[in-house]
This record gives sequence, structure tokens and C-alpha cells, in this order.
Amino acid sequence: MMNNEEIERKMNFIVEQQAQFASDIQQLQESQARTEQIVARTSENVAQTAGAVTQVVQTMGQMVDVVTHLANVTHAGFSEMHAGFTEVNAKINALVDAQIRTEENLTNFISEVDRRFREDRNGK
Repeated sequence: MMNNEEIERKMNFIVEQQAQFASDIQQLQESQARTEQIVARTSENVAQTAGAVTQVVQTMGQMVDVVTHLANVTHAGFSEMHAGFTEVNAKINALVDAQIRTEENLTNFISEVDRRFREDRNGK
């Protein structure tokens, strides 16, 4: 059998252990409350980030549409410009050919006029 002193020591030990358990449980509860707050803030941040990502994806899609449209318009413009340059080049080539023929005809005409003047001078 235990005497009073041993019983009192064991009771004090049990009381101290109970107090320590209560303290530990209080700390765990406080830690759990902080963790829940952190999880709630993290969830809000994740939701905000998801919303921002959705907006970025939509904006990127719109940008792709705009860039594609600009590329198509630019391509069409360059195609029209190329066709215009081709037509202008053909007309310039025709003018060059006409100028060459005009110069040849003028040279021939001048030669003929010179020849006739010489013949008229020599013949009179």
C-alpha cells in the first residue's frame, strides 16, 4: 500500500500532466486556428490568381486574334502593292520600249533630213 505522501506525489504528477496536456491542446488549437486563417487566405489568393490567369488567357486570345488580323491585312496590302508594282513596271518597260523606238525613228528621220539637205545642196 501507498502512504499519503506517495499518493500525493502521484496525484501532483497526474495534475501536472493534465495541466501540460491542457496547455498542449490550447497551443494546438491556436496553431490550428492560425493554419485555418492561412489556408483561407491561400484559398482567396488561389481564386484571385485563377481569375487573373483567366483574364490573361482571354486577353492573349484577343491579342492573337488582333495579330492574326493585322498579319492578314498586311499580307493583303503587300499583295496589292506587289500587283501595283508589277503593273507599274510593265508600263515603265512599255515606255522604255516606246522611247527606244522613238529615238530610233528620230535618228532615222534626222538622218533622212540630213541626207536630203546634202542632196539638195549637192544637186543644185
